[in-house]
Amino acid sequence: MTPRPWLRILTWMLKLLLVAAPVVFAVTLIEFLPTQPPATPTAPLVAAQPRASATADLSAPPSAEATPLPPSPTPTASATRIPTRTRTPTRTTTPTRTPTLTPYIVTPRPRPKDIFEAAAIAAKETEQAQKLGPPTATPINLITATFTPAPVVVTNTPTPANAATQEARDRLATAVALTTGTPTPVPPWVVVATNTPRPTPTPVAIALKDLPSSAPSTPAPAPAQPVFPRVLLGKILFLSDLTGRVEAYVMNPDGSGIAQLTSRWPYDRSEQREASSASGAYRAYSARDDNRHSQVFYHDSAFNTDQSLTFAGAGVRWSPAWSPVANTVAYVSNEENNDEIYVITIGEHNGRRLTNNTWEWDHHPSWSPDGQQIVFMSNRTGKRQIWVMNGDGSGQRQLTGGTFNAWDPVWVKYIP
Repeated sequence: MTPRPWLRILTWMLKLLLVAAPVVFAVTLIEFLPTQPPATPTAPLVAAQPRASATADLSAPPSAEATPLPPSPTPTASATRIPTRTRTPTRTTTPTRTPTLTPYIVTPRPRPKDIFEAAAIAAKETEQAQKLGPPTATPINLITATFTPAPVVVTNTPTPANAATQEARDRLATAVALTTGTPTPVPPWVVVATNTPRPTPTPVAIALKDLPSSAPSTPAPAPAQPVFPRVLLGKILFLSDLTGRVEAYVMNPDGSGIAQLTSRWPYDRSEQREASSASGAYRAYSARDDNRHSQVFYHDSAFNTDQSLTFAGAGVRWSPAWSPVANTVAYVSNEENNDEIYVITIGEHNGRRLTNNTWEWDHHPSWSPDGQQIVFMSNRTGKRQIWVMNGDGSGQRQLTGGTFNAWDPVWVKYIP
């Protein structure tokens, strides 16, 4: 009888299950078992004594020799690993904390001034040591401050003028050495000053009484960038041949204190400033107009324009000087056949004549700092001299006199 197909399939499945079950069990066992074998005790292994058989003679004496251990087997790769014994750490002792001392700063004892003070201090310390015993040691937290004195500048002893002075100094040094001992060296904070002579500054002016009787030397040239001497403000500068050659001089507004300038550049600077207004916005000058007539013009620096100040047809006009307090200009003109001084204000058409001479002539007007007076040169006495008058022409009077000539005065009003 032929077996049924389903029965055959069932038979094969049972066979396959019987074959695969051991394999699945082995894989599952390997998967869940630990990878490291359990540690074995570290105590040495001792061979077990053979158990006495039931037929052994119990009355036999024990053997005096111990049964030898069998030789240890050679370790293999599968032998059990013996763990290393951990060393117990040594206990560390905590150091004792050192207390911090508070520092104290004290100043040193001053140095004795002389041998007598030093002897007194030594005697006092000896007496204290006899009564109280030797002094205690300085504590470690005591700090002595270092004395740093301020520098002292002294000068060298001047050289004796004569032998008597030197002898007096030697006697004084001997007396000091006998009373206070040998002088101590110069302390490091004492600085000895070195005498460096300074060049004598050149005076601005030399009084007439101090001028040399011989021919004067050549005036010193002006420095590269000279500073105008403020001492000349309010003074009158002028030129003169008082010493036989043309030099610049200075005097007070009343004509006193005449002195010679050591250099001419202060006069030249002041003279160049005369034609400008106080603000510097206007500057007067002399030029010819379209009709070839000499007029006084002024330049306006704000608008860069030039305007005519005078409009006379005859004569020549020159030497303008601008007032420091108004837009009024003094100038010289010969429109009436003589060299006279006039004044005119911006906006006027005709100038006002201040001087009136027959044959003499007046030149080079210059305003005072307050604009109330005018200094000028005149030859009314036969020589050129310095004169002064009020701004309206009144009160004319002579400032200089003598056999010399003086001309072209400038009343200093600004620091040019």
